[in-house]
Amino acid sequence: MLIEHNGAPVSLPDFLIVGAPRCGTSTLYSYCSAHPRIFMPIEKEPMFFSCWNREPVMDILHPRKLMTWTVRDPDEYIALFRPAREGQVLGEASTWYLSDHEHVLSNMFSLYGERLREVKIIISLRNPADRAWSQYLQKKGERRENLDFESAIQPDVVASRREANLSPSYDYVALSKYSPGVGAYLDLFDRVQVIIFEEFFPRVDENIRSIFDFLDVPAPEGRVIPRRVNVSGRPRGKMGEAALDLVFTPNALKSVAKAFLPRAIRAPLKYRIKDMFQKREPLDRDLRQRVLEGYREDISRLECLLGKDLSLWYEEGMHQDRGAKA
Repeated sequence: MLIEHNGAPVSLPDFLIVGAPRCGTSTLYSYCSAHPRIFMPIEKEPMFFSCWNREPVMDILHPRKLMTWTVRDPDEYIALFRPAREGQVLGEASTWYLSDHEHVLSNMFSLYGERLREVKIIISLRNPADRAWSQYLQKKGERRENLDFESAIQPDVVASRREANLSPSYDYVALSKYSPGVGAYLDLFDRVQVIIFEEFFPRVDENIRSIFDFLDVPAPEGRVIPRRVNVSGRPRGKMGEAALDLVFTPNALKSVAKAFLPRAIRAPLKYRIKDMFQKREPLDRDLRQRVLEGYREDISRLECLLGKDLSLWYEEGMHQDRGAKA
């Protein structure tokens, strides 16, 4: 989408995948990136509209580290889309955009102006308890969480982490409260597609074709091959811990790899290593039900917003996270 910025025409995304995290967004990004008529930046999740006009947040608990990979400058964000070819549809995926909708939408209006409503929005949602657990497992697998799940979701722990300016991704419970963000996007944008994680993967071919139709790009020939990207889990023993430490914690070998391997190679390699050295683990059933109870009111509001029955999220023992994520 061409807009004017500082007196010059620039290209911005025609569509945004706004989250929620651990709800299939990496898989959606993967399918869209592979389409010849769609351009997406190599680096998924620049988080620009969350990070612009805001102090940078912290990432890793030990050692404490700034989230240097986020994009906070408009010119840097615009530069992400310059490699796109003429005629391509531009897209971007950042998982904080749903829960952080107030700040995000304000920043989007500052950049897009009156053309903001033309942006297409894709929202992916998942059983809230399973989503929170999957994000926790991701942090554990990436060596970025030092508490057990039940401790990490306690209000005092969440408050202390917010006070320490840690990434919002450490608030596992809050990121599963979908209705405020979904309502805001539905109110503001003319074209919004909402995907339910538990319904998406059993019918990948049908659902991917629906997304491409939504984006006005041709569907691929033949059957869409199901795949999941960026699976979460716990390390497989000491060898798994060592492998994941090597990939996700600062070290000399990782610095060398970054210098010589392009991002397009490093990211798939990282996901393969995660798959090899992580084991899938469901959330304890009783704890899952207790966590899910805290979302009943939000789920009810969401059902009203979407005009959709979400009782599948309450079905005992079904759709538990076994590490499957995007």
